Amino acid sequence: MLEFLKEKGAPRNRHVRFTSNVLRSAGIINDALCFMLAFGLSALIYAWLIGYYYDFRLHVNGAVVMAINFLLIRISRDAYSDFRGQGDDVGQGALLDFLVAATLTALTITEFGVLGDFSRGLGAIFIIVSLALLFVSRMVFRKTAWFLMELGAIGQRVAIYGEDGAI
Repeated sequence: MLEFLKEKGAPRNRHVRFTSNVLRSAGIINDALCFMLAFGLSALIYAWLIGYYYDFRLHVNGAVVMAINFLLIRISRDAYSDFRGQGDDVGQGALLDFLVAATLTALTITEFGVLGDFSRGLGAIFIIVSLALLFVSRMVFRKTAWFLMELGAIGQRVAIYGEDGAI
């Protein structure tokens, strides 16, 4: 029934190939996963080092607010369009965006009047772990994206327009 599809022609690519636009979404997912992992690691480090009680829901909400602030700042500046594997994504832009997000989160916590219930130790550990994970994950992400580009799993769509039909 579909025999016409098997006729002579260019060999078809049998593996999935993504365009480089996928890297933007993957970059956002990468950062979101960094914040989730950072909170889990921070809670473990805090329990191991300090061990005092803290309001879990308050701190989860603070981490979510900070992650959302960071992602919204990055998206509004179109920072994820630089995820191409060329190395521009490990610059000062992410650090500055992180510091702005942390400041906005601290101001939000203060404005809601829950600063007294907030563990500054856990907050400091979370900031340090988040920064470290974001930095390391960007390097790993860049290397992985570059490797996938060299394999041909990620590529660019190219369209050529010309006056001549033979082009």
